[in-house]
Amino acid sequence: MVWVNTGPAGLDPRPATLYPALMPTTDDVTAAAKKVGEVLADHAAVTALKDATKAFRDDPATQRALLDFNRALQEVAAKEQQGQPIEVSDKHKLRDAQDAVVLNPLLGRMQQAQMDYFDLLRKIDASIQDAAGIDASATAGLGGAPAGGAAPAAGPPGAAGGIFPG
Repeated sequence: MVWVNTGPAGLDPRPATLYPALMPTTDDVTAAAKKVGEVLADHAAVTALKDATKAFRDDPATQRALLDFNRALQEVAAKEQQGQPIEVSDKHKLRDAQDAVVLNPLLGRMQQAQMDYFDLLRKIDASIQDAAGIDASATAGLGGAPAGGAAPAAGPPGAAGGIFPG
């Protein structure tokens, strides 16, 4: 950033002070972010996520397993919320659906790819905050990584707030 000295010695009638000559605009910042995105496009974490996402979209059986799990989970949650008893058959259906999701290698690959991608984003965010002179503790709890950079705990796949598309 360029700093300009103003005041009586120059033609500027303002009192002598230092101010940034050209503060970056939002457009400047988003243009720089786009360049970062272009660099990221070929990063291993990004390509792994793209590949896993494509494989998920191309696999109806995996989509069905995740859909069945989400549906069974929602049915049990609705019964709990309404104060209705959860039958043994409901629990078995949920367990079977969960097993199908947990044992699905494609969903495991997708989850790993997402974790690696989000870890990369956390590192990028920390670098940006460091370069901008922002103390990481100032933004902890604001939707980013907690102080210390620890990853938030992930719930079961497909659960509310989970990591898979529902």
